[in-house]
Amino acid sequence: MGKYDKLLFTLIEKDELKKVKDNFLSSLNRDLFYGGSLLIIISQKDEIVDLYNQNAGCILENMMLEATNLGIGSVYLYSPIRVSRANPNLSKVLHIKEGYTPIAAAIFGYIKNNKINDKVNRKALIERY
Repeated sequence: MGKYDKLLFTLIEKDELKKVKDNFLSSLNRDLFYGGSLLIIISQKDEIVDLYNQNAGCILENMMLEATNLGIGSVYLYSPIRVSRANPNLSKVLHIKEGYTPIAAAIFGYIKNNKINDKVNRKALIERY
């Protein structure tokens, strides 16, 4: 629909991601982030519209497919979004801007014991991209 100005992408990593994980862990007493190292959140401005939710899902799916091509693991997340909507303090920790509502998220990171660490596979991956 061309309403890209209604979507906001937030990328959280390193120390900020540790802060997010610590806040969620202390609030829920469990880790919702699967050990990932990059969190991407899509938020929308104004009203909740189902089509925006579907658009966000498609955007994240494309990101996750490309991550797979690059040997990076990913998990679609909804629990942190749902929980942050109910807890304004957690929305602040996620850096959700005023007037925006988080609607979808995904966590990305390298998979332990993944064959991508093999030099031959890594070289082939680099040459492909």
